[in-house]
Amino acid sequence: MESWLVFLLISLTCLSCPFRSNATVALDQPTTTKHQKDAVMLSTNCTQGLPDSLKAMHPLWEVDRKSTYNSAGWIARLYENGQLYTWSNTRFILVDGMPRREPAPYAWRLDAQLTPEGVKRVQDLIRAEFTKLPVNGSFATAADQGTVVRRSYIDGVEHRIELPNSGWEDLPKVIQDIDDAINSAIIPGAVPLKQ
Repeated sequence: MESWLVFLLISLTCLSCPFRSNATVALDQPTTTKHQKDAVMLSTNCTQGLPDSLKAMHPLWEVDRKSTYNSAGWIARLYENGQLYTWSNTRFILVDGMPRREPAPYAWRLDAQLTPEGVKRVQDLIRAEFTKLPVNGSFATAADQGTVVRRSYIDGVEHRIELPNSGWEDLPKVIQDIDDAINSAIIPGAVPLKQ
């Protein structure tokens, strides 16, 4: 009886704080890039773990890896202040001095702080190249491959593309460059672990 109650509470929590995207894209229809003024970019309605100052803000960059049957989804958001938050069911901890991820309830967690120069580099790449990526065509995914949505929100305009979850070498060069710019601009030790 007690496990049934726990299941019910978890179900109700998921309804009020979903971790799945609000929009569903049919894979047999073309996926389009959107350029909209004041577009609503939030992939999840839940703000658990986000500071009040970011709850109503659009992230500069977002990567939304959709869940599949065998892997949990996650969302990473970079804000203009350089904070990188991740919505996932894991958190960083230190094990023998090395950072590791451990299971945790879904929530937004501050995963990294970027330098101002790194944020500027990401902004420059978005303006110069990402917003010029062509509209996606139809694509199919292999069993349990899933999709990844990448969004930018800069100068009041949202740009969105959706691609199959694939290897690094299959990504457009600008997405590789944005990922590199983010990873190279992380300030070591700026974020507390085990949040």
